[in-house]
Amino acid sequence: PEIDLLYLGHNPATFLEVNDAVRENYFEHIKWLKNLSLEYPNLIIYFKHHDYRLRHTNNKGKVVSRSKGFNNLFNKYDLIFAEEQKILHNTNIITETESATKNGSYAYVDRSKVVCSFGSTMVLEAIGHGKQSFFLDPDFGNSAFFQNYEDYKSLRISNYNDFKNTILQSIKNYEVNKIKDTDKYC
Repeated sequence: PEIDLLYLGHNPATFLEVNDAVRENYFEHIKWLKNLSLEYPNLIIYFKHHDYRLRHTNNKGKVVSRSKGFNNLFNKYDLIFAEEQKILHNTNIITETESATKNGSYAYVDRSKVVCSFGSTMVLEAIGHGKQSFFLDPDFGNSAFFQNYEDYKSLRISNYNDFKNTILQSIKNYEVNKIKDTDKYC
């Protein structure tokens, strides 16, 4: 695989409006990605968004001009995207908003050693394909996605140090750590 860590975005929704804590947790875990990138600049980290964010990209799907800000913000989801990019500025994280293949985000999962997300169900699908995959959930406070899903607690990472250690170990041992019992997920 050519991607060490793949972060999967999710469909825009009102989940960030559930309460202030969910919103704070969302942006906190984006800071984890930033910190990991800054501490380990040789890691290849991709942030794969859904293709709906095309208006902020060049023809290859890479985010354009995040240092100059965004002058064409149309809705509240664009503001979330702009805030993410502000946090990730000056990192080596590659934000992709256009899928390079007809298989979309699944091709990125296939090319990755480890997968994570705040709430994308593709984490479970990636496990179903044998990939080490995790939900990033600061202080286990993501009530928008996990309030009634205690079964997934073992897949949730609640603090930066655990995130860093889990991801680095998973990248280092990705061949050995492939999920074998995939049937219980997808």
